[in-house]
Amino acid sequence: LLLLLPYNTIPFTIPSSSPPPRTSLNLIKEDFSDKPDTWNPYNFLEIERDATQEQIKIAYRRLSKKYHVDSARYSSVLPGSCDTLEDVRRRWDDIKASYEILSERTQRMRWDRRDLVRKPGEAVGRLLLDGVGAGV
Repeated sequence: LLLLLPYNTIPFTIPSSSPPPRTSLNLIKEDFSDKPDTWNPYNFLEIERDATQEQIKIAYRRLSKKYHVDSARYSSVLPGSCDTLEDVRRRWDDIKASYEILSERTQRMRWDRRDLVRKPGEAVGRLLLDGVGAGV
């Protein structure tokens, strides 16, 4: 909408209400229902489920150097098993979303809870293996 004001003022545009900034977490629903069962942030960051925040950060930085779209664009060989730049872009989006989920404590707990509900057999198996490893 363009408003014309008296001759001694400059015309200006009234900004429309803009949507919130687009981040990876905005693209993920609160209960992660938009992610298929095979999508796992631990697998994308190539870390174990009991990884510390420091290990998550190190894995993210390592994969960022390898899969970031800007660095892959000018490389003669695409990283990993990616055949096209679009594959690299998809992989980078998954890595970025995985880091945003696992680096924030509440999001990580929510993801682990979702995983527990959807795959209770695997969760019980992990619990038993952790107990055996601890000498229980």
